Amino acid sequence: MSNCDNLTGPQGQSILRQLYPSAGDADCPMVADAVDNYLNTGQIVPVQGTLGSNYTIDASWQIIQLGPLISLVQGMGHDNHVVVRGTRPITSPMTQTHFFVVANCHGLVYVFDANTGDRTTDIHEYYQRQEFNQLHYTQNYRASVAFTP
Repeated sequence: MSNCDNLTGPQGQSILRQLYPSAGDADCPMVADAVDNYLNTGQIVPVQGTLGSNYTIDASWQIIQLGPLISLVQGMGHDNHVVVRGTRPITSPMTQTHFFVVANCHGLVYVFDANTGDRTTDIHEYYQRQEFNQLHYTQNYRASVAFTP
């Protein structure tokens, strides 16, 4: 069973909660990193409280529309994924950007977002609910936090 299968199966919601046990206490770049790491390694490494911390992101972003993003991930084949940075209009009451994972699990394209608890194939609904107006994706993603004493 693949890590993607684990997230889509009955234990998937529990895995997302283990990756992000402190709802509201972490920045979404770190939460997306935990999901990305889980899909790559199968290791559950919980995100510690990082809200307001300084973090760095190592990624090469490419702009993409929703339809082509879905097609791209479908074409990548089973058990492959990308990390996505969604940007919202300045008028949105939500944060300006949000990070999440889009994965191919046996030909179905899923959003995995431990920050919101979403694991869904209804990507259009997720996109609208999140109020995104621009998407960027990367296949190589690493986020890290610089804790200050």
